[in-house]
Amino acid sequence: MSNQNSQASRNIQIALVLLVIFLFSATAISHLQQTKQPMPLINGYLLKKPVVLPAFRLQDHQGQVFDHSSLLGNWHLIAYGYLTCPDICPTTLLTLTHVAQQLKSKNLKPEIKFIFYSVDPVRDSSEQLSQYLAYFNPTFIGLRASEKENKAVFERSLSIKVKISEHETDSLSYSVSHDVALFIINPQGKLQAVLKPKDSALRQEPFTATGIYQDLLKVLTYDKVSQLTK
Repeated sequence: MSNQNSQASRNIQIALVLLVIFLFSATAISHLQQTKQPMPLINGYLLKKPVVLPAFRLQDHQGQVFDHSSLLGNWHLIAYGYLTCPDICPTTLLTLTHVAQQLKSKNLKPEIKFIFYSVDPVRDSSEQLSQYLAYFNPTFIGLRASEKENKAVFERSLSIKVKISEHETDSLSYSVSHDVALFIINPQGKLQAVLKPKDSALRQEPFTATGIYQDLLKVLTYDKVSQLTK
């Protein structure tokens, strides 16, 4: 009789342990499900699965090689345009200057580096990029492609749309047009999000420093939570 009571007691203990494990597992799963944030709404789109960028080779504003490995370890925000652009490009750079100031004042971590990529490398040399960007923020990185193949690869990887008018080979008189977007690259060198200007009924509204800043915070917060819940 004593053996039967002992066996029954052990069975009860085992059942209680299994119950505790089940309840703990259910609570943990429920917590993770609650922790996972829905995709935040930004002015553009956030990629649930970041896109790996193909290998590329560019030149920065100091004449140094800038390739995919240069993106690793930091968040980057990439804008693009050309130095003789009369309005949109300088306005965007001025806006990004204000965003950089906001980030610095908040001492936001991780650090975000800003890149301006020239779609007109024939007229925009590294030296000119360096001088131009210094007017806005000396920490901004200027990039250009020294070869047509590298230009095509990089622009295709980010779906940058550029149109350059036909001109004679030795002529620097031609027009350039391009679409407008900002690209957020994560520390793994992958495309995490694309920011687009708002469209109103009559025209495309310019970027605002407040809008970009808020969208950056949403992307960073979403990434942080996603890493914790994996």
